[in-house]
Amino acid sequence: MAGIIVFILCAAVSSSPLSLFLAVFVHEAGHLLCAALLHMGYPRLKINAVGMRVLYGAPAYGARRAALCLSGPLAGAVFAAVFFRFRFFFLYSMGFSLINLIPVSCFDGGGALAALCDAVFLPDISVRIQKTVSVISVILLWALSVTVQLRAGANLSLMVLCCAAVVAILTDRA
Repeated sequence: MAGIIVFILCAAVSSSPLSLFLAVFVHEAGHLLCAALLHMGYPRLKINAVGMRVLYGAPAYGARRAALCLSGPLAGAVFAAVFFRFRFFFLYSMGFSLINLIPVSCFDGGGALAALCDAVFLPDISVRIQKTVSVISVILLWALSVTVQLRAGANLSLMVLCCAAVVAILTDRA
């Protein structure tokens, strides 16, 4: 639910809420297209503490999971590059893609890291590496958001997102 609140806050202070919506739509469409190409079944939507997650009929492991996780940020980056003249869409799409690549368990980067760790390490070591990297990444992201708040007086969206990510990681809801 916090992810939805962050989205609403961002849209409320945005100069172009339509661009923000399109950036999120393109990102999720990238995941859906990849799932369709991988024949993963019908998607369903799960809403958790950080936002929304699309779940598929067939579970994804290894390279399929990595491809699925990276397809959303890739779609956002490709569309941002193609439509770079639309300033707000470009900024939202690239920002959304880059934030989703952060290796936090509830983001796409965390899913890609999990796929890589599962392929290389034993399960218990893989889980410990994922949790450690997630916590360190969230702490760094939170420190960055505090720095931005102190220096620029920007809105609190990034800080709310980081708090929601911390809650999701600590409660294993990611």
